[in-house]
Amino acid sequence: MKENSSDNHQSWHRQPGESTKAYAAFCAYRDLGITRSVMRVVEECEGKYGKRSILTRWSLNHNWVRRCREYDDFVEKERWRDLYAHRIEMTKRHIEQAKSLQFKGLSALEEVDPSALSHQDLLRYIKTGMELEKAVINYSLPDEAEMNKESKGDPVAHRISDEILAMTNKLLGRTKSEDE
Repeated sequence: MKENSSDNHQSWHRQPGESTKAYAAFCAYRDLGITRSVMRVVEECEGKYGKRSILTRWSLNHNWVRRCREYDDFVEKERWRDLYAHRIEMTKRHIEQAKSLQFKGLSALEEVDPSALSHQDLLRYIKTGMELEKAVINYSLPDEAEMNKESKGDPVAHRISDEILAMTNKLLGRTKSEDE
């Protein structure tokens, strides 16, 4: 996106020499999103900004197509930035919830009298503990460079979320179809 460094002027802001009416027509055009066209501005605004020929001239003179592409790119980048921040907050929340569940589970486990457990229960506890220990030891955290990368798909968050969900379901004995 081209910016004027003196006033941080974005291309989708009003341009030098662009009249108020021409800029209002551009805003109407810009806000139509993927369905935007000069003809739709004329139709939806009922000629408020002038005839098609006037809007076409403004569109060409003030680079409406390029400005809208840059605006769309900016909006998409902001959307991904917000989504990334939300994922970070979600991950922090899930970590706290997981710690709370672990604490409650371990506290309840301390109250269990091992002699009151069946052999099958004891074996399930041992197996689950061993699987958890193995999962934690084998779990590979992403390196710092991978964590600092900004990417649209955020594969690190997806991988971590998917792996934690899969481990949880496995340990709870759930199948994928039960979750859907």
